[in-house]
Amino acid sequence: MSQTAQLDSPINEYLQHVQKQIRFAKEPDNPSLISHYLDIDTCRQKSVESLKQHYERQFRLLLDTVADELIPSHWRCCCLDNINKPLGQLARLFANNQDGQAYLCKLKYELNMTCHYVLSGLSR
Repeated sequence: MSQTAQLDSPINEYLQHVQKQIRFAKEPDNPSLISHYLDIDTCRQKSVESLKQHYERQFRLLLDTVADELIPSHWRCCCLDNINKPLGQLARLFANNQDGQAYLCKLKYELNMTCHYVLSGLSR
């Protein structure tokens, strides 16, 4: 095992732990956990593709949590309140890229459709 892989292991384990905390609402009274997760920089390479994957992972985690009706509605609302952060990063990343803009529109459409179906459960 390389030295880099050994160093990455604790970071990856921590990141997975935080992702599970968010996804399964393990700390529903700690909305700062979401901001903390979004602030963790896991991109070793700053290529457009690696940044795209990073922000899409954040978006997907929050969207999956918003859509999960078994999660307390206040936690789902906290995730929804923060979902624009990765979308905003993607918008900056694709500011001058037509294909990227189309991809961003697809994600926003997915967000709109998901919210359309779960909105009544969020207002309880």
